[in-house]
Amino acid sequence: MNAKKKQAIAKVIIKILKSRFDTFPEYASSQRNAPFHKAFLEAFSEKIDRTGTNLDALISMSSWIHGLNTTIGQVFSRARRTSFATGTSADSSETNLRYTLRRSVSLLK
Repeated sequence: MNAKKKQAIAKVIIKILKSRFDTFPEYASSQRNAPFHKAFLEAFSEKIDRTGTNLDALISMSSWIHGLNTTIGQVFSRARRTSFATGTSADSSETNLRYTLRRSVSLLK
């Protein structure tokens, strides 16, 4: 992958990170599924306690990271599906990547 492609991907990722900055968890109790996750993770409390990790913080951070990963995946997946729908050759990975990057950037504007 050349430097131009890497830079285009980096721009998309930076825009996603900027958009997710405001949703970074500051309070562990703000997660709607936290009570369920906490009850489930109690089964692992001995192991979690050994790591010195705060369970509420772990739940908040893991939920936020899951959302971030989903956002990144959706942006690139949506752009890739669109490239196939427009007739871009599946065999042309170079063309697909260029289109995916252009489409991803346009979706984030």
